[in-house]
Amino acid sequence: MLKSVLLSLALTMPAMATSYTAVIHCGESSAHFVDRCFSESDFVLKRDGQTERYSTENSLLTIGYPFGTGIGIELPEHFTITATNTNNETLSIAIIRNDNNSIILNKEAARNKTIHINQ
Repeated sequence: MLKSVLLSLALTMPAMATSYTAVIHCGESSAHFVDRCFSESDFVLKRDGQTERYSTENSLLTIGYPFGTGIGIELPEHFTITATNTNNETLSIAIIRNDNNSIILNKEAARNKTIHINQ
């Protein structure tokens, strides 16, 4: 009986889906080099009431995954990203809306410039 109740609950609960995906690039190289844009700064992500900081010491790959030559990070409906580029390569961040795979925002920053996204 308990198994059938738990199975019923699992089938009726909505799947935990993310609303957006951030795709972060640092120049044209692979996902494993994206953190170099934060060698002297942090990539700051606020989501679900938590503030997280990432840099060369705490890689974005700990919360993301290789996405082409960048890193993809799943995001909820509301989030804030602040990223200061401290590398000579161009930092770029694209926000993809997951329900239709459309790019809703694409920002770039040269050395010592900051990208701020508040969704």
